[in-house]
Amino acid sequence: MSDMTMGDLRRAAQVFTPDLGPAGISASARILTARGERRLGDLEPGERIISRTSGMIRLAGLTRFDCEACPIALAPHALGNGRPSDLVHVSPAQKLLLRDWRAKLLFGSAAALAPAAALVDNGYITRTPRLTGMEMVTLHFDAPQILYIGMLECAFEPDEASQAA
Repeated sequence: MSDMTMGDLRRAAQVFTPDLGPAGISASARILTARGERRLGDLEPGERIISRTSGMIRLAGLTRFDCEACPIALAPHALGNGRPSDLVHVSPAQKLLLRDWRAKLLFGSAAALAPAAALVDNGYITRTPRLTGMEMVTLHFDAPQILYIGMLECAFEPDEASQAA
């Protein structure tokens, strides 16, 4: 993941936003696993997933929920060539890794983590009120991870409650 650590990324991009609800990605989005490409909604705890930050990792758990906020739609190529590869819906709080001009322009850094809500441009990245209630999935790991989902670089961090346990 280049020279920046997850801690560096968190410090580089402090985005102050209202409560955006839980982070998550549409259950229909696809991710690379040891068994090939799978839907997020079909994953089970213990599944081996390919991580950008750590190589092959095990999924500690997942939470399924209906998005009560307006999901954010990222059109194909909204964040660069092939990123995402297809239309992807995420919750407003889902953090995405930016490693292009957006990180520099918005956060003054070569790379930054930003919630999807901060990236809405009403062109390629839009709110989708008609999809309120869409099934979303949050993935849980023992350590912070960046995963490729539809070629988006999505950040997942352990819950503070589970870190304290």
